[in-house]
Parts: sequence; structure tokens; C-alpha cells
Amino acid sequence: MNCKIYYSPEYQADLDGIWEYIALQLFNPTAAKRFMEGIMQSTEILREHPEAGAKWYLPGGQYSGYRYVLFEQYISFYQYVDGAVYVARVFHTRQHYIETLIPR
Repeated sequence: MNCKIYYSPEYQADLDGIWEYIALQLFNPTAAKRFMEGIMQSTEILREHPEAGAKWYLPGGQYSGYRYVLFEQYISFYQYVDGAVYVARVFHTRQHYIETLIPR
């Protein structure tokens, strides 16, 4: 399978924020590069295996409509629809991402 992958503008902004935090605030551009490559590789796997990510269930057990893949402490959320992968966001696992992805 060779799915098309679409990255949302929010995902791109999330990646920029992660890079800026690690490279500029933590003064570690080497680690920033490693994290960027790892996060991108974790989503590129979806091109061949779009259902590789686990389904994400909300508290209470309701399926959110999203799947996710992990790279270390970063979690990328995506949807697999009509043979294409739509990568929505990437967060540090300590962030409050439920409220961002599923607004009340």
C-alpha cells in the first residue's frame, strides 16, 4: 500500500514549536534534529501501514476518530480516511491534548 499523507498546518506549527523549544530554549539543536527525524519517521510508516497506529479512545471508551503513533514522548494523531492519512497534530505526552483535539 502506498497512501498519500497530508500534514495539517497545525501539525507543521507543532513541529516548529518542538524544534524551537529543544534547539533554542534548551540549547540542544542536535537533540532537536533527532526528535524531528524520529517524529517524521513515525508518521512516514503510515504511508505503507496506515492502520499501524493505535485507535485513540476518549475517557469513557468512545472512539475519537483518531489513531496515534508515538516517538519517545511525542504523540502524533492522525485519521485514515478513504485511503489517505491526515496527520492532525503532534504533542508532548504531558500536554493536555484531549481538549485541543476534541473541543467541548
